[in-house]
Amino acid sequence: MRYVYHSLKKNLLIIALFISHVAFGYEPAGNSFTFIDSTGHDTLAPAVTFFTPTSGHRGDTILIRGSHFTGTGIVAFGITTAASFFTLNDSTIWAIVGSGSSGSVSVITPFGAASKRGFTFIRDSTVRDTPVIKSFTPTSGRRGTRVTIIGLHLRGTTVVRFGGVAADSIRVLSDTVIFANVGAGVSGNVSVTTPFGTATKPGFRFISDSTTHDTTFIRSFTPTSGHRGDTILISGAHFTGTSTVSFGGTDAASFFTLNDSTIIAIVDSGSTGNVSVVSPFGTAVLPGFTFISDSSSLLARLGATTMNENSTVNSSFRVYPNPASTYTIATIPSTTHTAQLQLVDITGRIVKTIIPGNKAPQIQVDLGGLNTGVYKLVWSDGTKTVTRTVLVKK
Repeated sequence: MRYVYHSLKKNLLIIALFISHVAFGYEPAGNSFTFIDSTGHDTLAPAVTFFTPTSGHRGDTILIRGSHFTGTGIVAFGITTAASFFTLNDSTIWAIVGSGSSGSVSVITPFGAASKRGFTFIRDSTVRDTPVIKSFTPTSGRRGTRVTIIGLHLRGTTVVRFGGVAADSIRVLSDTVIFANVGAGVSGNVSVTTPFGTATKPGFRFISDSTTHDTTFIRSFTPTSGHRGDTILISGAHFTGTSTVSFGGTDAASFFTLNDSTIIAIVDSGSTGNVSVVSPFGTAVLPGFTFISDSSSLLARLGATTMNENSTVNSSFRVYPNPASTYTIATIPSTTHTAQLQLVDITGRIVKTIIPGNKAPQIQVDLGGLNTGVYKLVWSDGTKTVTRTVLVKK
C-alpha cells in the first residue's frame, strides 16, 4: 500500500507542476519542456490568391498563384483532380485540367487546404477537339491554287475539300494553319476533317479553266521562223508527256520536253503554218511559224557544205555526254585541212570557236557560263561540215 501511495503522490506532483506551467507561466530552472500548439500550423497553410485562365478544356494549362504551395499533394478543378501539376515555387503552380468540372480551384498541402471559386470547365465534346475554320484565303482559285486555312484544332487533319472535292495535297503547319492545294473542285464550302470531326465554312469559288489549265496550250514560240536543223523554243503549259511536235504539219526532227512549260524542238524539212504540240492532255496549236528553205540554212550561213547523214565524216563526229552541264567531249573527224568547232546558240549567234589540232582525236568543249538551252556544235574543215545538237542543263 505504501508503494501505491508514494506512486500516486509522485504522479499528482507532476500533474500539479504541469498545470502551474500552463496556467501561471511557471518555468522551472534548468532544462524546460516546450509545448507546441497545433494551431501553429496555420501560419504554413496554403492560400490561393488567383488563377488564370478562369475557364478551360481538358488538357489546358492553368496558372495558380498564392502562398505556401511547397509540398502540394493535390490540385483539383471543381471536384476533379488535375491531370498533372508542377509546383514551380512556393507561390506558383502550373496545373493541367483533367476530365474536370466547374467549381473551385483547390490546393492541398501537408499543412492544409485552400480553394478559390470561379473555375468553369468546358466540355471537350463541344469545343476542344472539334476542328474550327475561322477563315481561308484566297476565297477563289483554280486547280493547283494554294489556299491558307486558319482555324482551331486542325492538327491531325486527314482531308480538306473544296466544294466537296478533295484537295490535291494538304500540309498541316500547326494546330491552327493548313496549306491546301485546290483539286478539280467546285464552288461551295471549304471543309476540314480530323479524327474528332469536320468543320466547314462557305464562300469558296472554284474557277474553271478548261481552256488553259488541264488542256495543253502554247503561249509562244521563238524564233517565229526557221530552217531545217534550227532550234525552236516553245512555251506554254501541260507539256509533260508530249508525244509529237510539228511545224506546219511536219513533225519536228527531234524535241526535248525541258519541263511542263517548255519544249525545245528541232525543225525538220518543215513547212509554214501552225506549231503543234500533242500530249495526253490534248493538242495545242499556235499559228505564225515560217519555214525557210535549206538553201539559206544555218550551215549555209556558216559558209560550208552539208554532209550526207551516212557519210564517214558525219558518223565519226560524236558528242558525249549529251545532255551536259559543265563540258562535253567531241570526237574529231579525220581531215587534211585545218578544221574548227563552233558552238552556236538558238538565235544563230556563235558563242564559242575552237581550233583543234590536226591529230587530235577528240576535244573537250567547256560549257561553263552558258545558259540552259539547246546549242549546235558545228565542225567544219572548209569543204565538209557536220553538226550535232547539244542540250545544256544547269
